[in-house]
Amino acid sequence: MINYDCEHYLQENIDLYDEMYAPFEVCTYKDREVINDIRNAIENLSLANYSFSTFSLGLSDLDYCVLDKLSIREYNTTTNYADLSSLIGDTTSFIKLLALDSENDIIANYISKLATRIVNNIIDASDYLQAWSYIRSDVDPNGFGRYGEYNFLTDNDDAPDWHIDKSFEEMIYPNAVPTKDQLTFIFTLKGNSTLFHAASDEIQRSFLNSAIDLDIVYGTDRKFNTTAQNLFDISDAYSAKVGEGTVHVAGKAHGTIHTAPNHHERLVAIVVPETKENIEGYRHFIKKMNEKWMQEFIQDDK
Repeated sequence: MINYDCEHYLQENIDLYDEMYAPFEVCTYKDREVINDIRNAIENLSLANYSFSTFSLGLSDLDYCVLDKLSIREYNTTTNYADLSSLIGDTTSFIKLLALDSENDIIANYISKLATRIVNNIIDASDYLQAWSYIRSDVDPNGFGRYGEYNFLTDNDDAPDWHIDKSFEEMIYPNAVPTKDQLTFIFTLKGNSTLFHAASDEIQRSFLNSAIDLDIVYGTDRKFNTTAQNLFDISDAYSAKVGEGTVHVAGKAHGTIHTAPNHHERLVAIVVPETKENIEGYRHFIKKMNEKWMQEFIQDDK
């Protein structure tokens, strides 16, 4: 519960986060709590065979206050390929672009440092040294989001796009058997959280048998979207609470069925801790896909 005048507190204390923000090597007590909670979520995911698991982001009253002030006026994305030194600056510029005029200028640096700290905590908990991260803003009050710059999973934006993420290895080496399950972390800083389906083995098999093998996911196109709705109801879905993040599995073998939620003014981050080789391989894969999607976009626009 915020127990102060939020507007006044922001004006007086917005610079506090610069003083509070320690280099990641100087891990704070709160960070250690969050990292341990993320590790527990990873363990729960594997030991209990859950389709997804939640963890606390460790947000403070001031964090909630700042995020409540965030203005999102457009769909946009920013991607980081394991270059944490540029994450704060890139995210700050990204957040400023989301608002009209200069609505976000006073809080952009704060939010970018908050997001970077969460990404760092996820990396530390995962035992990797780096991660790919992707931050997306959504604004459509009636839609269920979109996936990628030019590649819509479905033309029906008012229906959920149930899908399973492909792992980096599946995209980089499509003819090889993946060497491991890939963990994907999601945290929503504003708006509704990603919806997950705790599917039974039978439903999971039925989903995969019907799913379309798309560029970056197994799942939805216009035809398959109807099939997916018949397998399970959206009312059976689960999502993280405010102030929580999630971890789920990517990949055909054990992947988690999920969809973007219905949203209005949403800011979500996706983080995949991985090896440098796989992150760089994924960068080259996405570059090729962007060229392909752009050509498809141009053709569809003719």
